[in-house]
Amino acid sequence: PTAGVYGRVSCFCAWGPKLAAYAIERGWYRPEQVVVTGPPRFDFYAPRWRDAALRMSAPLDTYRRPIILVNGSFPRANPAFQTPEQERSSWAALGFDEPYMRRYQEVEGQAIRELAAVANPEATVVYRPHPFGRVSTYETLLDRRDNLHLLKVGTVDGWILRSSVVIHRNSTTAVEATVAGVPVLMPAWIQVGETFPAVEAVSTACASLDALDDQIASCLAGSDPAFTDASPDPARVIGDWFHLVDGAAHERVAAAILPHAMRGDDLRRLEGCRHIH
Repeated sequence: PTAGVYGRVSCFCAWGPKLAAYAIERGWYRPEQVVVTGPPRFDFYAPRWRDAALRMSAPLDTYRRPIILVNGSFPRANPAFQTPEQERSSWAALGFDEPYMRRYQEVEGQAIRELAAVANPEATVVYRPHPFGRVSTYETLLDRRDNLHLLKVGTVDGWILRSSVVIHRNSTTAVEATVAGVPVLMPAWIQVGETFPAVEAVSTACASLDALDDQIASCLAGSDPAFTDASPDPARVIGDWFHLVDGAAHERVAAAILPHAMRGDDLRRLEGCRHIH
């Protein structure tokens, strides 16, 4: 049944060539179904749209700079829209093993507490939970300080473009920050349920809280953390997984979709899209 559904897809827009190649290799899609477009949400980091992104998120200017942005990414252990038990059930329906998911949630639950402990008193610190993460969990974990804010407001691009440094553990916002030219730090001592090589490749790993504090101080002073000679080239990683960050991904998606939406009777579907929009 799954293959039948995939086979009926008119167009699959892949963020990058690696995902496109994998989807074809696994037999999900035929080569003629796949178009590499890049992620449209990354368009806001391109020079042609950056000012627009800043204007759209102007209310964030009320927070004093420099800003340290801490991005949480633990929605499976801390889901916003259902209980952790329901989260496990939904993953079990996809074939995941129940003990594996329990262990995953235990590890990520500890990661939530450890990342919440990361803060620096010399700047404005914004802790931004994952969009699918429950905010109330953090209210007892974060200190009550004038410079520490727990916020899930606006889209992440507005925060990244205003930040002096981004701290994360296993969040794809690390790639977005790299594209935006913002230093990215990763507290590597925090264990997580799974890791993403592309995310780690664009991040400066810190082995301890002291090392993280040193790197933060360096970033706030205007120095970028240094990648080691063994680190993958961030530009190559971004190209492999996210194609071109040139501000035109939305145009490539539109160009890929419109020919399928404009065929014969399908015009009614295009009108439906316009109505919903």
